[in-house]
Amino acid sequence: MIHTRPKIDEYIAKEVADRGGADVVLNNSVKIKEVTDEIAKKGATGIERSRSEDKTVEASLLHELRTPLETQLEENRQLYQVSLELATNEIKDAIKHSETRILHAFNKGAYVRVKDPVSASIYDDLF
Repeated sequence: MIHTRPKIDEYIAKEVADRGGADVVLNNSVKIKEVTDEIAKKGATGIERSRSEDKTVEASLLHELRTPLETQLEENRQLYQVSLELATNEIKDAIKHSETRILHAFNKGAYVRVKDPVSASIYDDLF
């Protein structure tokens, strides 16, 4: 499979490079604002922003942009582990429910084939 960069990625990379590169842009709020404004003018993000957001870049976005990836991954690991555990428990419960339903279905029909009424009632009482 051939991986190519989408045009928006190329456009953003060019805007960042024109302003001194990723390190310079990420450490300068004015340059981040310039890049986001250019991207918004291009209309390439698909993100709708309110008028108040047009004037300033949110502090949380600046924090995320400046935080190293390893730190962000560590911060999100607990959330991921909880989500994974919940999903795993749901799957286990579904498997257990299916297993019980299947075993019940097999056991339920065993006494139906017995011709002797006494033996059939014993099977019926067991299951």
